[in-house]
Amino acid sequence: MQRIKNIFQEKLSCLDISLPDSTLSNLFNYFAMLTRENKKINLIGPMEDERIIDYLFMDSLSFLEHFHIESNHKIVDLGTGAGFPGLVIKIARPDIHITLIDSSQKKINFVKKVCCSLSIDEITFFSGRVEEAGRSPEYREKYDFVLSRAVADLPVLVEFCAPLLKKGGKLVAWKGKKHVKEIKRLGKAYLLVGLDAPDIKINRSLGEDWSSWLVSFSKVMETPERFPRSYQAIKRKSIELLNSKVY
Repeated sequence: MQRIKNIFQEKLSCLDISLPDSTLSNLFNYFAMLTRENKKINLIGPMEDERIIDYLFMDSLSFLEHFHIESNHKIVDLGTGAGFPGLVIKIARPDIHITLIDSSQKKINFVKKVCCSLSIDEITFFSGRVEEAGRSPEYREKYDFVLSRAVADLPVLVEFCAPLLKKGGKLVAWKGKKHVKEIKRLGKAYLLVGLDAPDIKINRSLGEDWSSWLVSFSKVMETPERFPRSYQAIKRKSIELLNSKVY
């Protein structure tokens, strides 16, 4: 475990983030639970320890470098999987309320187990399809940030995420090198769901092996009631094909 702690501290030194010892201890324990359970139920697939720390933990924490979060902000992580980025951010910022959404009950059960072990409160879990949450009065237009990492291409993602955002809130998507093609394909269809033009921040780069960008959209208008459509409808015709007038 000391080797893991050393890697964590080395990687954190490259981020403009300061974390107390109690938070680091929770992150170490989360890592230990993740690697142990991953051998049993395949939460993240096969991955070396340093890759897990870099690709999952540090990439999640980097959000805090780029966006200002108030203590009363509500954040939802769409497609959280084993808790990335949402649970990592919650551990780093215990003062915020976060909702973790995933269609896999297995993965929701795992993040619940982590939260119970680490005595994490002010957290909500939703096991089900994202579009169900977007149509529910309990979740619709309730959040300051919607986060999404490795879930879907932007034309699908904006329709899933926008209904969950308050006016003035932000959608933040972790994206790889294909983000330019996704933005081009999306065109101005983000307008249909009440979002403004995307802002792109280079997040982290590990050379040719892997790079990460944060693509964000601000919500400037309420999302029309017809969104989000069912997943089947989105699959048949994604949002950039709905209305040529926005182009």
